[in-house]
Amino acid sequence: MRAIAITSVVAYHLGLPSVSGGFVGVDVFFVISGFLIVGIVHREISSNAFTFAKFYARRARRILPALFGVLLFCLAVAPFLLTPREDGDFAKSAIATIFGVSNVKFWLSTNYFSEDARYNPLLMTWSLGVEEQFYAFFPFMILLIQRTMKRWLIPALIAVVVGSFILSIVALGWKSFSFYMIPARAWELAIGAILALLEADAPVFVRLKSKAKEALGVVGLALIAIAVFGFNSATAFPGYAAIIPVAGTAFLIAAEGSLINRTVLSWRPVVGIGLVSYSWYLWHWPLLSFATILNGGPLSLPVALAVGALSLLCGAASLRFIERPFRKRVSSVGPLLGRYAVAIVVLSLPFVAVLGAHGLSRMFPPQLRTLDGQAMEGKSTPCLAGSGKSVPNVSPQCAPDPGARPVEILIGDSHASALAPGVQALANASNHVFWQMTKSSCPQTLGYTRYIPSRPGHDRQCAKYNEAVIGKIVSDPRIDTVVVSSYWGAALQGAGERYAPTPGSGVQPTDSATGLERGLTLLLDRLHAAGKRVLLVEDAPQFTFDPVRRAESRFMPLRRAYLMRVHGFGDADFSSAPVAALAADPSLAIVDRAARRDGVGVYDPHPRLCDAASCRFLDADGLLYVDPQHLSPAGAKLVLGVTSP
Repeated sequence: MRAIAITSVVAYHLGLPSVSGGFVGVDVFFVISGFLIVGIVHREISSNAFTFAKFYARRARRILPALFGVLLFCLAVAPFLLTPREDGDFAKSAIATIFGVSNVKFWLSTNYFSEDARYNPLLMTWSLGVEEQFYAFFPFMILLIQRTMKRWLIPALIAVVVGSFILSIVALGWKSFSFYMIPARAWELAIGAILALLEADAPVFVRLKSKAKEALGVVGLALIAIAVFGFNSATAFPGYAAIIPVAGTAFLIAAEGSLINRTVLSWRPVVGIGLVSYSWYLWHWPLLSFATILNGGPLSLPVALAVGALSLLCGAASLRFIERPFRKRVSSVGPLLGRYAVAIVVLSLPFVAVLGAHGLSRMFPPQLRTLDGQAMEGKSTPCLAGSGKSVPNVSPQCAPDPGARPVEILIGDSHASALAPGVQALANASNHVFWQMTKSSCPQTLGYTRYIPSRPGHDRQCAKYNEAVIGKIVSDPRIDTVVVSSYWGAALQGAGERYAPTPGSGVQPTDSATGLERGLTLLLDRLHAAGKRVLLVEDAPQFTFDPVRRAESRFMPLRRAYLMRVHGFGDADFSSAPVAALAADPSLAIVDRAARRDGVGVYDPHPRLCDAASCRFLDADGLLYVDPQHLSPAGAKLVLGVTSP
């Protein structure tokens, strides 16, 4: 079963198109882990052989040696491939990993399904954080209940399952809380724990009839396959969807002795993959991440497969030379825990030093440090409302008192927010006060809103936010100019997203393109009727690679040499790219049609960045983008004509 879990995860990370839901392999791991570890704890408590010191020493021997080996490898590689900014973030991730809280760090900083996730070499450690936090408190719960009210142990675990599962559903809209955090994941490990207790105290699996076991084995494997091949990054997960892989894993555990278990799961190559699963899991992601960073973007499938094969070899070597020797080493518990405590502190010191040295910035040329600073500056968006917000920010920072002057307001999503420095400069030049009311992932439309299946409730929040913003604009006579910009094409490119009617409006659903056009039309008509002057800004060009990392690669010898030798780059390729490297934008014609009405101007930023052959992402003033989609402050001023091209 570990083999099923690890191959699903690795295949998903390699980008195999048919394994779109391979991330559920981690859920399979969670159930297995709960079953095995709680089974061991329960048996030892029942035989009066359990001690916390022995339990945590065993966990340390199992988890830490291989993990420390991977961290040391990453520490050696990072200075050659990461910029100071990236190296500093990597050091934070490493420290969080060493102390078992990397899932918290990634919850606060990284969407697992985002493009940026592939550039974090330690992202895979989030699941280790979940497990270690579970086992930090779970033995105490089992011991307490076992010794005071034993018959309540399984009911207590059922309560954990119910409460945690409900939280995983409710918290789906809380950034990535449900995905990363133990309170929303504990139910998966607890189900494994319940299975272990049922097997130990009332061996119901043994009493199952042969036909029942065969059915459980087939259904269990089928459920996992449905999740692995049927889910994708747009699936609202974990939530209800996680029931499928979790139930499939539980059924397979209960089907011990079935034909599936005796043949498929007992086949020697499958067992071998299962044995190397932990080390393979640790190695595959850093190697893929570093290769992606070196390549300056996503890997081709053949290259990804080669890296995956290399990671399997590294995992096998780790099993042979690290995992097994440390597991077999005989040592008394007290000194063993002491040595691991010292190792944790010692290993954290170089990463603390990297943070103290600001990502080893002195090792790199000043041009690179400048680009790093510009990339960070462009990500500061205090007036961009985040997930869960349904009212605009009207603080003095975002909506200052205009006094006797008119107001020019910028509305839209994060793409609009990126334009703010340019729009503010234009407003100042025309003696207007600048206001900004923008919300992440929420294009400014009316009647229709962006529906994101992986973020339940976002469509309602977005619709409510947009209505509040328009209500404020229409009712405030001081606002005479409205600049509208958004990532119009976001919900036109599949992955389950679409422009859907505002929830509760009673409007019949239509195709996404029509929804965008109608939503824009309603918006522009309402603004025109209120006597507002409107400037509708088409979306800026978007790249299929990360222009910041490519620009920075010019000043990093290894990355620069690789791109020049393998991809044939010249100097110009580190500041511009051919138009063929732009992402398709299906919204341009729709936005143009919707804007054909009185009182609405349309502005196309493309001519300021692109000619017939190529588009720029870097100029003499620095970065024009902060990622593949969002303009930098300098880019915003350039496309709006505040500075010369």
